[in-house]
This record gives sequence, C-alpha cells and structure tokens, in this order.
Amino acid sequence: MARIKGIKREKAGLITRILYWAVHRRLGRVSEMWQITAHSPKLLLARGIFELLLDRSYLVERRIRKLAEIKASMLIGCPA
Repeated sequence: MARIKGIKREKAGLITRILYWAVHRRLGRVSEMWQITAHSPKLLLARGIFELLLDRSYLVERRIRKLAEIKASMLIGCPA
C-alpha cells in the first residue's frame, strides 16, 4: 500500500484520462502505480511514451519479453 493517494479518473485532466484509457486497454485496469505517477504530468507522459516504445521494440520477441517481465516482477515481489 502506497503512502500517497493516486489521482482517480474523475479528478484527472484530459491527458491523464487518455493515458488511463490506454493503460486500461492494455492491462485491463489502471494500477495504483499509474495513479500515483499522475501527480507529475510530465513524468506520467514520459512513462507513457517509454511504455509505448518498449511495447513496440522488436529486438526481443514479445513472448520472451513478457516472460522476463513476469520473472522480474516475481523477483521483486510486485504483482504484475
């Protein structure tokens, strides 16, 4: 549980709502991590661009990349 409350969709600005929509479409929900990052719009936008570029990277096939992401999450104890 985080010490900072995240910004809910109802109180978010336009850009934040668009990013929330994209995250919800990709993951099925908007995680608390994204809601907390929304306190800094520039950081939220940069993170959104980073995630988009990471998904479009073709250096490693998608299946292997997702497997590595799950393994890294398990190692640090983060629910993916």
